[in-house]
This record gives sequence, C-alpha cells and structure tokens, in this order.
Amino acid sequence: MNHTDPPFEPNFLQARNTAILAHRIVVRLQEIGLPDELENTIGHIGTDLADLCSINNNISSLVEKLINDPPEWESMANTIIDLKSTVEHMNVHAHKFGKAANKIARFAYKEADK
Repeated sequence: MNHTDPPFEPNFLQARNTAILAHRIVVRLQEIGLPDELENTIGHIGTDLADLCSINNNISSLVEKLINDPPEWESMANTIIDLKSTVEHMNVHAHKFGKAANKIARFAYKEADK
C-alpha cells in the first residue's frame, strides 16, 4: 500500500455542482405544476438524477484510470473496488429514481389524457 498518498479529501466543487443540478431539476418539475402531494417524489427525482450524473462522471474517470495507470496489482485492485462501490451507489440511485419516475409519469399521463 502506498502510504504517501494524501488522505481522502471531499470534492466540494463536485458536491456543489451536484446540489445545483438537483435544485434545477426540482425547480423545473415544480414549474410544470406538479401537485404538492408529489413534493417528496420531486425531491427524490432531483437528488437521484443529479447524483446519477455525478456518478457517471466518476465512473468515466475510474475507467480512464484503470486503462491508463501503470500496470500495478494493488493500484488495479483499488480501482476495481472503487468502480464496484461506485456502481453499487449508482444502482441505489437508479432504483430510487425508477420508483419516483413511475409516480411522476403516471400523474403526467393522467393529466395529458384530460
């Protein structure tokens, strides 16, 4: 293990950008006129979609790291584990998004049929 690596530092810029995107999604859905009873669902859609976009960027970076880093066993193992945990994180958000998306879509289709 390389003990000279700096300790993990939070990426505040990425977190801020993800929060801004989530807010933009929520505002857009509220502007469309979704009812108050879907407020929590709107929040889940915004959070999950913004996190999925951020996770997508992380996966791309990790795949590039896997391809371009020098061929060292420990580095490769660390990158593979990082990819695994990132994909698992993505799966959680994808599942939650799917449930919220179904609620919003059902409401929207009912409104479209009026």
